[in-house]
Amino acid sequence: MSLKSHLQHLCITVGLVCVGVSVAQAGDTGHHEAGEQLAVERVAGDFSVMVLGSGAPAAQPVGRASAGYMFFLDGEPKILMDAGGGVYQRVADSGMNISPLELVLLSHLHVDHVGDIDPIVKALFFHNRLAGFPRDPSQVLQFFGPNKAPANAPPPALRFPTTSRFIDAHFDAGTGIEAYLNDFARVIGHIPFNYAVQSIEHDNTLGVRTIYDQDGVVIKAVGVPHGPAPSLAFRVEYDGKSVVYSGDTTSLSANSNMIEIARDADLLIYDTAILDSTGLPFSQLHTTPTRIGEVARDAGVKHLVLSHITAITERTLDEVKRSIRQAGYRGRISVAKDLRVYNLDRKGRRRHHDDDD
Repeated sequence: MSLKSHLQHLCITVGLVCVGVSVAQAGDTGHHEAGEQLAVERVAGDFSVMVLGSGAPAAQPVGRASAGYMFFLDGEPKILMDAGGGVYQRVADSGMNISPLELVLLSHLHVDHVGDIDPIVKALFFHNRLAGFPRDPSQVLQFFGPNKAPANAPPPALRFPTTSRFIDAHFDAGTGIEAYLNDFARVIGHIPFNYAVQSIEHDNTLGVRTIYDQDGVVIKAVGVPHGPAPSLAFRVEYDGKSVVYSGDTTSLSANSNMIEIARDADLLIYDTAILDSTGLPFSQLHTTPTRIGEVARDAGVKHLVLSHITAITERTLDEVKRSIRQAGYRGRISVAKDLRVYNLDRKGRRRHHDDDD
């Protein structure tokens, strides 16, 4: 089958009743072999999440890309959540057409969450012209991410720019390091490179706030602690369903922001980088399995997805799950894999089985 034929699958509305959070799996590496089903062909229903990167900064033989997730609304990829190293390759492996992409949500500016922003943005213009999928010339690519740390923060935090400054440093037509993309968009894509950036205040005391509400899509954000890095957790709501993404966050803070933003979520994707026994400095940056279980339990989460898997947790996933269960969480647990697809629907049932406890 030709590449164009593969990509056209995205334009087909799948005539299935997608129930609950159904799961379609791909190989651990996401590499597509001839004759295998493309990940995009497993997207069904009106709200789906595809894992583009379930790993962390360290490169491992299992081949997980760094953090990244694509949200499909009515079968089209509309929201990209983080874009770490390897996420571009997963986009290519998936067979998706990314020209409908509208929103990019960045939890924080560590490179394992933003490293593939540039190639993905450039691919928008190739999809428009060469792959035969026109992008609306008036469409604006909107970026959301954390604001700068306050002036009285310790020096490490001050090394992080606002998301606005970060994106402009890449794409501004006059000063960006990728400024040529503004010309490239018009010549290759036959469209202007329209983008906008909103830097979200990440103060942990501000609580959950709505940052986007259009066309039935509601996106909420809350500040979460992640060492010196200004960081956000996000919640995406569509057609009565909700997916929450923790980004990277520690469990050492007494605040309940993750519980509040994850309240009654259909799917909670959580930072699973350490064990309860992991010491400093990682315990100041990531969440222990016990705390993950407490958050999922207290928030009433239906399905917990363990992601941002590291070398520490890759070999101890059974131990991680036991700690989560011992904390009292009784919902569904699964482990993210690159190119796995989670399909959601109104009824709260599921059609396929995954690696639940």
